[in-house]
Amino acid sequence: MQLQPAFGSNPKIERLYVERETFQRAHAARTTLRGYAHDWKHFAAWCDEMQRCALPATPDTLSLYITDLLLRRKKVTTAARIVCGVAYTHRQNGAASPVTTEVRNILWGARRLRLELPRQMKPLTLAQVREIAAALESDGTPRTIRDRALVVLGFASALRRSNLAALLLGEIEFCAEGLRIRVRREKQDPAGLRRRIIGVPYGQDLTFCPVGCLHAWLNIRGTESGPLFTRLDPARDHDLQGLSLNGIARVVKAAVARIGLDPTLYGPHSLRAGFITEAGQHNVGPLVIAAQTGHRSLDSLQRYFRPVDAFRVNACAALGL
Repeated sequence: MQLQPAFGSNPKIERLYVERETFQRAHAARTTLRGYAHDWKHFAAWCDEMQRCALPATPDTLSLYITDLLLRRKKVTTAARIVCGVAYTHRQNGAASPVTTEVRNILWGARRLRLELPRQMKPLTLAQVREIAAALESDGTPRTIRDRALVVLGFASALRRSNLAALLLGEIEFCAEGLRIRVRREKQDPAGLRRRIIGVPYGQDLTFCPVGCLHAWLNIRGTESGPLFTRLDPARDHDLQGLSLNGIARVVKAAVARIGLDPTLYGPHSLRAGFITEAGQHNVGPLVIAAQTGHRSLDSLQRYFRPVDAFRVNACAALGL
C-alpha cells in the first residue's frame, strides 16, 4: 500500500501512515502472507505465458489454471491453497475475486475423483518419546539437554510448533503440581482473546519428567527474559535468539533419527498427534484432551487420533466376540 502524501510534510501524519500500515499488515500471519505472495507469483507467471490477465483475473482464467495444476499432478490441497492466495491478492487490490462456484466445483470434483489423503506426520508413541529422552540424556551436551526438553515438553503440552517457537520464559510458571504454560495466541485464537493456561504435571520418570527436563535446560539457558527454546549454533545473532519453525522441525527429526525412526515420516506435529493418540488410547475423554490441546471442534480433534495398532483400542474387541 502506498503512503498518502501529507500537506506540509507533517511528521505526525507521516508516522500515523506508517503505523497504520503496520496494523494492516498484522491482519494475517507473516507466514500466510509469504505463502500468498509465493503463490501469486506463480499464478501471474502462468498468466503471462498464456497471455491472460492476472489482475483482475476472470473465473475462466483461474479455472483453467487450476485444471493445468491438476493435470501436472499437483495435489488438490495445493490448488486450493493457491486459489486462496489469488482471491486474497484481488481483495487487497480492490478487484473482484475470481473464485466463483465454477472454481469451487472444479476443486470439489478433483477431491471426489482423486480421493487424496492428506499428508500427515506419524504420531510418536509414549514409549518412543521416552526412548528419545533417554538417548538425548546420555549425551549430556547443552544441545541434547535443550532438545530433550523441547521434545518432552512439546509432547506433554501438545503445543503446535508455532507455539513452541513463540513460547517465552515469562510464560512458564513453576508450581507445586508441575508447571503452567500461558498461551498468548494460537491458530484458533489469533487475536489472543482466550489466552489459555496449560497444566503440565511432574512425570513419574526423572528422565522423562517434562518439569525436570525443562529445569535442566534452564540451568544452561539462564533466567534472562526471552524465547524459551533458543539457538545454540555459532551463526545466531545473539545469545537468546529463539529457534525458528524450521529449527524446531530439525530438532524433532534429528531426535527421532537417534532411535532409528525415519525422519521423513515424523515432525513437530508428531508430538501433538502422539499426545492426542496416546490420551485417546488411555481412555481420556475428548473434552479433557481438548482442554489440553485447545481444540474447539471435536471433529478437528478426531483427525489427530491416529492409532498405529488397529487392535489396541478396538470397539469390536470390547464386545467380547
